[in-house]
Amino acid sequence: MEITYETIYRKAKDKTIYQNPSYIEMLVQTLQVTKAHIICKFHDTALPFLTQSTSFGVVYNSLPFFGSCGGLIGAKELCKELETEIERILSDRDLASVNIVSNWNNPFSFKQAFQDFEIIERINTRKDLENIRRKSQSLMDTYHQKTRNIVKLSMRQDFKLVDLSKDLDNVIRLHFDESMLRDRKPKPIEMWEYLFRNTDSKLDYVVYGAVADGEIQGFILYLCDTDTGQVEYFVPCSTEAGRRRNVNYFLIHSSMEDFLGNGFKTFHFGGSQRSQRNLLRFKERWGGESIPYSYYNKYSEMVGSVSESVISNETPYFFVRPFLNK
Repeated sequence: MEITYETIYRKAKDKTIYQNPSYIEMLVQTLQVTKAHIICKFHDTALPFLTQSTSFGVVYNSLPFFGSCGGLIGAKELCKELETEIERILSDRDLASVNIVSNWNNPFSFKQAFQDFEIIERINTRKDLENIRRKSQSLMDTYHQKTRNIVKLSMRQDFKLVDLSKDLDNVIRLHFDESMLRDRKPKPIEMWEYLFRNTDSKLDYVVYGAVADGEIQGFILYLCDTDTGQVEYFVPCSTEAGRRRNVNYFLIHSSMEDFLGNGFKTFHFGGSQRSQRNLLRFKERWGGESIPYSYYNKYSEMVGSVSESVISNETPYFFVRPFLNK
C-alpha cells in the first residue's frame, strides 16, 4: 500500500481534528493555498504543511487560519528524515517564514539544529467527556461554582436550542454583523460556503443556535470527529441581546450535554496565550484541563522588516508571523 499523508493520519494515535485531511482540504479550498506535507515513509510519520507564495517570499505554515492543522503525527519525535526536509525548507532562498505548531495530544521538541526558532508557548483547554460518562457524573457538577450559577441563570431565559447547520444565510448574517460590531475579522464567506454547501466534504460540523422571542440570539459552530471522539469549539457568535442574557453559557452547556450523550470523548475550547488569564479562567471553570503546546516560528529578514498591515492585506487568513507582538 502506498504511504501517503492520509494513510499515516488514519493509523496515527493522539491526532487532532486540525490534522484531519478533510480539515486541511477545507483550508486549501478556502485560502487558495497548496499542500506541502513532509513525510517519512520509513517511520510512517509526517508533518503537515500548507504553503502560500507572497511578494515577500513563500510561507510554510502548519498553523494557518483559525486553529491549526499542524503537529507531528505517527511518532513522538522528529526523525532524521523529517529534520532533513525541514532543513531543506530553511535553505530555500525564497523562504518568507516557517511556522510549526506542536500537537497538544502529542507534543514534541526540536533538536539542537532548530534552536534558533522563536518559541511561543500556548495553552489548549479541553474537557474529558469520557471520564464524566465513565463516572456517571452530572455535567453541571463538573463546573466551577461561578460558571454553574451563570449556566443556571441562562437556562431560565427561555432559550430554545436549535440546529442551524443548514441555515447558511442567518449564520453568515449574524457572524458578519457581530464581527463588524466588535471590530473583528470575520471568517471568510468561502469557509462557510464550503461547510454548508460542499456535498463532497467529509468534514463533520454542527451549528447549535439559541432562539428567544422569535430571534436567533447566538450560535456556536463546532467541528466534530466521530473517529477520534473530538469536538472543537470553532466559531462562537452572539447578539448584544444574547450576551446580556448569557446566551453563550446556555449554548456551551446545552451542546456539551448533547455531545456527552452522543458518545464524544473530548471537548476542546481551543488555544490561548498564557497572558490571557481571564480567557483561560473562563475555559478552566467549565472543568477544562489546560494542556501546554508551542509554536515554533522562523522568518526571513525581509519578513521582519515588512509592516503587519502589509502582511495582513496580502495574507489575511494565513499566519506569517503568528503572535509576533504578543
